[in-house]
Amino acid sequence: MNALPTFLHVALGVAMLVPAAFGAVDRSHPPKAGPFPTVTLPKAVSETLPNGLRVFVLPDPRQPTVTFRLLIKSGDALDGDKTGRASLTASLLNKGTPDLSAEEFAKKTDFLGATVEASSGEDFISIVASGLSRYTPELLGFLKDVALRPAFLQSELDKEKVKAISGLVQAKGNPGVLADRLRNKLLYGQHPYGAFATPESVKSLTREDLADFHSTFFVPNNATLAIVGDVDPQKALADAKKAFGDWKMGELPTAKLPGFPEISGVTYHLIDRPASVQSNLMVAGKGVPRNNPDLRELSVVNSVLGGGFSGRLFGNLREKHGFTYGSYSSFDSNKLGGSFSASAEVRNAVTGAA
Repeated sequence: MNALPTFLHVALGVAMLVPAAFGAVDRSHPPKAGPFPTVTLPKAVSETLPNGLRVFVLPDPRQPTVTFRLLIKSGDALDGDKTGRASLTASLLNKGTPDLSAEEFAKKTDFLGATVEASSGEDFISIVASGLSRYTPELLGFLKDVALRPAFLQSELDKEKVKAISGLVQAKGNPGVLADRLRNKLLYGQHPYGAFATPESVKSLTREDLADFHSTFFVPNNATLAIVGDVDPQKALADAKKAFGDWKMGELPTAKLPGFPEISGVTYHLIDRPASVQSNLMVAGKGVPRNNPDLRELSVVNSVLGGGFSGRLFGNLREKHGFTYGSYSSFDSNKLGGSFSASAEVRNAVTGAA
């Protein structure tokens, strides 16, 4: 019977002490910053194999896991007249090998708690295999099979084409996607960076198109392998050599890509959607390529301008005027060029003011 009153007595006593403790704080000046934390990064080890594959190892023993990322340095920009080919190639890499169906491959990776995924970008295709470090040999085996021995099964291709077309049809009703496509077309013109897949282009792709892309660009002298996790660097290099040392070099074709259009002055462009209840606004211009020496400084500039809740765009459009839930900016830097854009979604009545 006495437990509850005693508990309340203690709780109230603590609550009474809190205001007194905080009352001594001088809130007229921000507190002084403490010392910067000391950051000690592990030393990376790298080596280029005789077949041209560059391998990087970054040991990180904090967790008993390891991640392998194989980067093929050819992506959507090399689709040629078969837009969507690189993306569809990436989506089929983990959908079966000559020895395993897509379902069997998924069951084997799931049994070990591993993930093996692939994706494409403008200038690359990325394949990632991750899991517990004690399964390093198995993970490398999965990675090798996905990268070098995809089956490109017709049945899986048909499924992926249906998914891709469905996504493209839905995208037609997404104002943000439409704005991004318009920006890329205006900034990049006929260059592949300005291209985008359509239901018709995806329908036209064949298994032979994907196999040809794979055989042309999936060569070790066009790839890098990064290994990060609970590994011994020298053993990891030895494991990489064992897994990929017999990968044959290839001759890469010379890509002849059109240049970017010249942009002068300010132009205005509108996609009219009368049924929309809000407006998607975007200000866009040329950015910088990935190797620009100021890329890190620009990321800081962007963080101040439109990197999130603390950005100036957020403070102006959302906090000061209440025009939008959020406003952001970003630099998109690819190998050959890039873009800068700032955007917000606002109700139609404040489109001009925003």
